[in-house]
Amino acid sequence: MREVKVKREELLRKVKDNRALHINEYRAACEGYKEQAIARIDEIAAELREKIANLKAGKVIDLVAVRFGLNAPKSYEKSYDQAIAMLEMSVDDEITLTDHEFAQYVLDDWEWQTEFKTQTMNYSSGR
Repeated sequence: MREVKVKREELLRKVKDNRALHINEYRAACEGYKEQAIARIDEIAAELREKIANLKAGKVIDLVAVRFGLNAPKSYEKSYDQAIAMLEMSVDDEITLTDHEFAQYVLDDWEWQTEFKTQTMNYSSGR
């Protein structure tokens, strides 16, 4: 099956539900990210203070790039907003979706989903 017709209102409701879930997951990831970022900055600050002390004590030490190793969570809310706007403006009662569109809008399986879920898990409070 390559295409399916769905009721516009049902599809709109599903995309809005998926959007709300995405926003909640993103916000939770941001909170976890902030906690991890602060902890990492504290670690780096301690390492830098130690390097300063060593240099002041006359030691010659290697200084290499400071690496934080954290990427900020990314929201894909605009992907949902576009789909919602299109559905709200549509004059059709039924919408024909390709299998790819169905995967995105109904199953919430976007091309960025795996990366987003991985990042969300990395920053969740249960980590």
